Amino acid sequence: IGQFSACPETPNCVSTKNNNNKNYISPIYYKGSRDNAKFCILLAAQAIKSISIKEELDYFIHIEVTSNFFRFVDDVEFYLNEPGVIHFRSASRIGYSDFGVNRNRMETIRKTFQKLLK
Repeated sequence: IGQFSACPETPNCVSTKNNNNKNYISPIYYKGSRDNAKFCILLAAQAIKSISIKEELDYFIHIEVTSNFFRFVDDVEFYLNEPGVIHFRSASRIGYSDFGVNRNRMETIRKTFQKLLK
């Protein structure tokens, strides 16, 4: 956590900095201040059920998301250290496949974030 790690070969992780195409996802782009982007990404993330903000720094946010049924925990990290770009990584802690849950979650956060910026 906090050290932007590459995704493993397993299909239970997505990352904006991954070289493996199956785990790659585009970063979130924004205009305006980093502080406003951070505020909006936190709001967008909080729209997801069962999240817990674990760490919030100027350029970094770590949240945990717990699945409703099996109570699996996923880690989501946001990096705001590049102007106009939010890099992120979302990964399951255990298991082989997440059936697209991490990718879908991040696309939902992206869409909510974009609506909040308008």
